[in-house]
Amino acid sequence: MRHDHHFVEQLAVREAEGIGQKISIDSLLPNPQQPRQNFERIDELVASIGEVGVLEPLLVRQSPQGFQIISGERRYRAAVEAGLDELPCMVLDVDDAQVLAIALIENLQRQDLSPFEEAEGLLALVSRFDYTHEEVAQKIGKARTSVTEALSIADLPEDIKAKLEGAGVYTKSILLEVARREDRAEQAALVDRIVEEGLTRDQLRALRHEAEARPIKPTKKKPGGSSAEQRRLTYHSGTGITVTLHLNGDQI
Repeated sequence: MRHDHHFVEQLAVREAEGIGQKISIDSLLPNPQQPRQNFERIDELVASIGEVGVLEPLLVRQSPQGFQIISGERRYRAAVEAGLDELPCMVLDVDDAQVLAIALIENLQRQDLSPFEEAEGLLALVSRFDYTHEEVAQKIGKARTSVTEALSIADLPEDIKAKLEGAGVYTKSILLEVARREDRAEQAALVDRIVEEGLTRDQLRALRHEAEARPIKPTKKKPGGSSAEQRRLTYHSGTGITVTLHLNGDQI
C-alpha cells in the first residue's frame, strides 16, 4: 500500500512559505522528534555533497532559536562534515504532529529504519497525537496490520529490547515472535535462547506452534470442591418448609 503522491512533497507544496531559501548552517537545529537515531552510514553522502552540494532543499520550520529541521537531517549532518556554510531550505508552517509525521514518513520512504526506531516513531504518533492504527497506516502508506505489528515491538519491556539490540537482533519476524509471548518471563527466556542459540524465524514459529498444540492439563479438584462444583437440591414440603440439600459428588 503506497500513496499515489509523495506525502512529504504534497505537504511541502501546500504549506511552503518559500522555496529554495539559503539558510546559514549555524541557524539550523536538529529535530528532537527525529525517529532515526543511527546516522552512521553517511560517508558516501558526505563525499557527494562535498563534490556537488545539497541539491534537494531541507524542510524546516521557524523556531525561536533558528530553523528546526523537519526533513533532511542526514543531508544536514553530511553538509556539516563537508564544511558547507549554508543549505537550500523550504520553510513550512506545520505543527508538532506534522513535524513528527513528516520526519517519520521521509525516513520510511527513503531509508529503512530499524524495527525498534520504526516502532518508537509509530508509538509517538499513536500516543502523543492520538492517532488510530488505521490513521497511522494511511499517513505512512502501510497496511494497518503492519503498523499493529510494529507497535507490538514497541510494547516489549525495555530490558528485553536492550538485550535484543545489544545482540544485533533486528529481524522483524524474530522480534514479533518474542512480542507474541504474553508472559514476560517467557519472553526473557526466549530472548536468551535467540541470543545464545541463534534461533531462526522458522525455529521460533515451530516452538510457538508446539506450545500452542500442547494440551492443557486439567486441574485436580480438591475434596469438598468449590461452590460452583456443588449441586443443590431443594425440597418444598406441603407445610411451607423449604429444605435445601448441598451435594458434593455423590455424598449428601
